[in-house]
Amino acid sequence: MELFGSINETLSLMEIAASANTKTVADFETTGKMINEISSEITNANNIVASNAKSVEEISAASRHLNEMTNQLSTKMEHFKI
Repeated sequence: MELFGSINETLSLMEIAASANTKTVADFETTGKMINEISSEITNANNIVASNAKSVEEISAASRHLNEMTNQLSTKMEHFKI
């Protein structure tokens, strides 16, 4: 009888360990999915930052061009001063 009790106790411990392993695997899968989502969001944020940087460059170029045009107009307006 003692042998059967020992075997049952071992089986019970093995079932607990198997259940814990199943939970651990499920947790790892969930963590992996969350990491993929975070990585995707970081990629999206990086794309937005790159787009914003391009917009800033375009605005800067337009500002320089506008400044140049203003200077040219000012020079031309000097001809009309009395």
